[in-house]
Amino acid sequence: MEKLKRYVYRPQGKWREEKEKEKKGEEMSLSLYECLRAVGLQRHYARFTSVGICRAAHLSALTMEDYPILGICCMEDRTRLFNLVQMVKALDLEYENSEDYGADSGDEGYTAADSSFSYVGGEDEEDVYNDENERGAAENDQGHSGSHMFYFDQVFGEESSNEEVYQRTAYPLVQHMLYGGKATCFAYGQTGAGKTHTMLGSPVRPGLYALAVQDIFAHLSTTHMNSPLLVYVSFFEIYCGQLYDLLDHRKRLFAREDGFKVVHIVGLRDVRVDSVSSLMEVISQGTEVRTQGVSGVNPLSSRSHALLQIQLRDANQQIAGRMWFVDLAGSERASDTKEDRQSRMEGAEINQSFERLICW
Repeated sequence: MEKLKRYVYRPQGKWREEKEKEKKGEEMSLSLYECLRAVGLQRHYARFTSVGICRAAHLSALTMEDYPILGICCMEDRTRLFNLVQMVKALDLEYENSEDYGADSGDEGYTAADSSFSYVGGEDEEDVYNDENERGAAENDQGHSGSHMFYFDQVFGEESSNEEVYQRTAYPLVQHMLYGGKATCFAYGQTGAGKTHTMLGSPVRPGLYALAVQDIFAHLSTTHMNSPLLVYVSFFEIYCGQLYDLLDHRKRLFAREDGFKVVHIVGLRDVRVDSVSSLMEVISQGTEVRTQGVSGVNPLSSRSHALLQIQLRDANQQIAGRMWFVDLAGSERASDTKEDRQSRMEGAEINQSFERLICW
């Protein structure tokens, strides 16, 4: 708990000063995941976020009646969470997080950026502005405002590595899956934003697929010696409303809902993998047949949603954990691109199929 005392959330007026301190290696405020990790509860991170607890400040509102909902059942974990909540209350993070970023008087938190966005705040809350126009600028010809403010749990710059992105986003989900849970990691954004690069990576800089399976095999090699779990993967795409198996010659698939409202992909092939290299071979096979095309903003664009499923199974083929990695097709306004009729139809279907994925 002493570690938490060294982290104090800085008001936005101190942003420039703190960024200089950060460059010198001084500690900044803790994120939710770091708070949980400090008390040994990081494996519950996905459960916390699934019920809307996404920031460290949210912990201050928890009561002991909430613990079972969060999967905190044993006395040791309950004690750890109780102590963490008391520490967060003592730091008064809730008050600091409610500070008004971008106040009218000076607006010290807002800075000009070298690229397309800037960010202010601590690690728990990031404000991202569109710098194309001055703040408060009038709407453009298409009726879209040139000034926006968004809130994110994490913001990564161009210098961020796939390893860094993985550790702060997908790693907690993988840990949840290893303890029998289900998790999904989406890569969403405009064409050319780097979604497929982040997921797939390269031999020199592995992406989220490889980093996740690397951690999975490392975990299984040390914790399941007597009752080994097997790793299976499946890979399919959604293109123009249809499902195709990327590991079975693009065979047509069908989504069916059972009596318990659970969606199953009928006929989906799964392949057992026993190493990171075997996983990448399977993914390479599927990526080669994934639908690609030319979009108005990218000469080689993924025109389908690609879904990679990783399952852990016991000796009886019972599922002991499941995780989805979803590499979404590029999503942008039709007015921002110059495309032919086929590409516009693909774009419309991309957005519609994305809505259906959310419903799954």
